[in-house]
Amino acid sequence: MINLNRAIYVLLHLFLLFAFIFAFMIYTSLDMNFPWYDSYGIQFLNLFTICIPILFIAGISLILLNTKYPILKGNLFLPFYSAVGILFPILVDDSLSKATLMTGVLCSFISILLTVVFSVNQLTKKNIIKKMSKIQIFTVIFLICYIIWELNVSNWSVSVLGPRIRVDLIFIYPVLAVLIGTSIYQWIKAKINKK
Repeated sequence: MINLNRAIYVLLHLFLLFAFIFAFMIYTSLDMNFPWYDSYGIQFLNLFTICIPILFIAGISLILLNTKYPILKGNLFLPFYSAVGILFPILVDDSLSKATLMTGVLCSFISILLTVVFSVNQLTKKNIIKKMSKIQIFTVIFLICYIIWELNVSNWSVSVLGPRIRVDLIFIYPVLAVLIGTSIYQWIKAKINKK
């Protein structure tokens, strides 16, 4: 029976991943750099008709599965929190501004990462998040934000005539170096202390 519950758990998380990747593609669909570019904006209605129903069905199914197969609390409510995070930018600002789109992309991307982390935690019974220090968690979040920032800057740099002077890197690179260095040091120190 445990194997059936685990299979249902994996299947539900595959549906969640599909919904989050779908939301990510919709939020990035107004960017001409992606092959799924569509300039009309009607594709955002699919968030309401496809993505959110999948999230609610998967969320309710996880709650029902929790009666027979214990699931972490954060994982249990992830579909509902993510649904709010994915819909919030559209409901607040329906003009589809860059800030709205980037907020939606960020919410979708974080939901994808959390789904993968929660699935690995649940299936391996190793609590990865509890083993990470606050600095390491902050480093991961900062790296995700930096990747999104670089995507925006690459889009911006296309429209700039003349030299592209990146003053922001004077601040970003030292912070990245310190965070990554500290995280690696903590990870090595934890490995040595285990022995």
